[in-house]
Amino acid sequence: VQANWKIIVENYAECLHCAVVHPELAELIPLYRTGNVVDPDDPTAPVAFAEGRVAFTRTGQTAQSPLPGVDPRGAYDGISVFPNVFFDLTPTVLSLTAIFPLAADRSLVVGEYLFAADNFDRPDFDPTPEVEFNELVGAQDYVVCEMVQRGVASKAFTTGGLTRKDAYVIDFVERYLAVERLRFG
Repeated sequence: VQANWKIIVENYAECLHCAVVHPELAELIPLYRTGNVVDPDDPTAPVAFAEGRVAFTRTGQTAQSPLPGVDPRGAYDGISVFPNVFFDLTPTVLSLTAIFPLAADRSLVVGEYLFAADNFDRPDFDPTPEVEFNELVGAQDYVVCEMVQRGVASKAFTTGGLTRKDAYVIDFVERYLAVERLRFG
């Protein structure tokens, strides 16, 4: 991705862009139409899928078995691990994404997908719908991240603003700055 790794992390930490950039995702997860990344009334709760949807696919349906110990009724939970790893959990897949800085304006994004072991014994096992949907959302994000990179690289850019819905972005920035102060005094 032609963007600084921190821009990608910040993009993951907010959803103000979701309704416009990710129409498929906002249809699957109605909360994202509001610009919230978590339910403001219960930030620790998994994020509900739309009625009748149970999977991170275009249709919200899947033939995959649920992951052991995960509620199969359909919810999404995303967790970032400072500084550069994301875990996204749905009933049928755990995806892991790691971002590696290659240059000030370029990052390598690596994704892995974990499915329930019993899926691999089935002759009809096909992870394509889950993987393709995740890759679609990622590709949409990377276009936006590359636009942000061009914007912050502009000589006209000085600073940006954050809202209450950017709480996780603010947390990331403050944590990053604290680590940098420790490293460089």
